[in-house]
Amino acid sequence: MSGAGRKPDDGAVADNKRRLAAFWDASRDYYRMAAAANPEAAPERRVLLGYLEGGERILDLGCGSCENALWLPEGCRYIGFDVSTSALVMANEEGRPGSRLRGDGETLPVADGSLDAVISTYALEHFHEPGATLYEAARVLKPGGLLLLVGSAWDLPYEMPPSLEPRRRLEVTLRRLGRQLLSLVDRRHRFDTVAEPRVLTEGYVPDADAVHVAQSRQLVRYLEALGLEVLEHRCLPHKPDPSGLRGTLRRLLRRIPLWSRGWGNTLLVARRGAKLERVAYRLLPL
Repeated sequence: MSGAGRKPDDGAVADNKRRLAAFWDASRDYYRMAAAANPEAAPERRVLLGYLEGGERILDLGCGSCENALWLPEGCRYIGFDVSTSALVMANEEGRPGSRLRGDGETLPVADGSLDAVISTYALEHFHEPGATLYEAARVLKPGGLLLLVGSAWDLPYEMPPSLEPRRRLEVTLRRLGRQLLSLVDRRHRFDTVAEPRVLTEGYVPDADAVHVAQSRQLVRYLEALGLEVLEHRCLPHKPDPSGLRGTLRRLLRRIPLWSRGWGNTLLVARRGAKLERVAYRLLPL
């Protein structure tokens, strides 16, 4: 393994990265839809930004068109970071405050220990290398700096992002359940990924471009292994439970510690300590 412990890209993964980057770069409508949904994200933004006092230097990881810049406390110095040139151009055209950087998140062009906070809202599921990206986010924080995350959580094994084929639900559920049970005794770090997101072949619906099947339990374990202290971790239901047997099953599963805080959306706040560890991890395609 290389870098922060990931496997090198093979040709198919590298090709998917290029194709997704081209999709994100070409579709302004994608970012317009994301901006239109932002009022729905106001409660979790208020929680995250409530940790800021004003005057901090902040990186917004996977910033899109830099909507978060409009919500910051007074005096914050904002840097928007995204893979999409199109999104960053939109941010400039719309007069968003702050500066911009472009990249894929696996290597941030920012000095070690130079930021007070890194924020990422509904972007983690779109990072090809979540382990490398989280390490980089921690690396650029000052000791005591804050990592502020909110995004989708698919811990329940039968729930999966729209980027996976629905006809594979049973296969994927059984595979994920096996991996989750193994993780109770095997403490190595693994991230489930989507080998070929549906957006590459079928067009866009929300989260059809997700490449990381984000699970809050995995994220917490990995952040703690890096040397961060998790200050807050909670679930944010994004819709009511379904009726009937499926809703009953979901409520029962949420009583099991393995899945108790990994459904709907997850909100995480973590503080960097004085020492940062490199931690090996694996990407497991579905």
